[in-house]
Amino acid sequence: MLRTLLPILLLTAAGASAGEVRVAHAGSMTYCVSELNEVYERQHAGARVQLDMGATGKLAADIEQGKAADVFLGADSGTAQHMVERRLAERSNVFEIGQGQLALWTLNPAIELTSVATAVEDPRVAGIAIGNPAIGPYGRAATEALRNSGVWNAARPKLITGDNIVTVMHLVHYGAAQVGFMPVSLVMAPMLAGTGHYRLIPRSLYAPIRHTAVLTAQGARNAEAVRYFAFLKGPEARKVFDRYGFILQSTSPPSPHKR
Repeated sequence: MLRTLLPILLLTAAGASAGEVRVAHAGSMTYCVSELNEVYERQHAGARVQLDMGATGKLAADIEQGKAADVFLGADSGTAQHMVERRLAERSNVFEIGQGQLALWTLNPAIELTSVATAVEDPRVAGIAIGNPAIGPYGRAATEALRNSGVWNAARPKLITGDNIVTVMHLVHYGAAQVGFMPVSLVMAPMLAGTGHYRLIPRSLYAPIRHTAVLTAQGARNAEAVRYFAFLKGPEARKVFDRYGFILQSTSPPSPHKR
């Protein structure tokens, strides 16, 4: 699994040249963005997409401090609004990709994921991995789900916090945690087919996770970035977003219990 992930996470810090677009994206969109870029680069000969993965809040803070990024794909509409207010992007260059979904994920087939409480109270679960709630929307959603399920106090001694959601996946994969709160967009990915099992957490247990695309002010001056952003709004990109579980009001969520 990790061998397929590492090439996707390569970070390129150099400035964009002709035909290049720099995309800063939340870890929850790692596999989705990889597939989007394959489609885009296949359609646009000579185009090259450079990726920078991290937690939504950390990426936005870096951009505000001057880090180069043409397109920002975050997991929090509030962050996009902040970027507009700070004149890092125009309001007209922001659109909602869809709502992300939170799931419980484990590699142990014996661990029941019937509910958040069931997983937390399972004696085989010594570690529960979550994203950092201070900078990551999925980490915040995980804490909300634990509190709203009435098991926050029981879960606290077991919690292991990852800097970003991909780190959460690693914690479960390497056995530091037996269960992880994961984005559906990662656990549904073809690369993870047959790897463990997951169950959707009811969306009533956490605030909406609104994934948002932003063409930054610097990106608006890059012709390739403008073209890439238009591609993200198009029907082919929409098919990819849907496939990775980013739901719009008119679409139906995937089945709650998979693999």
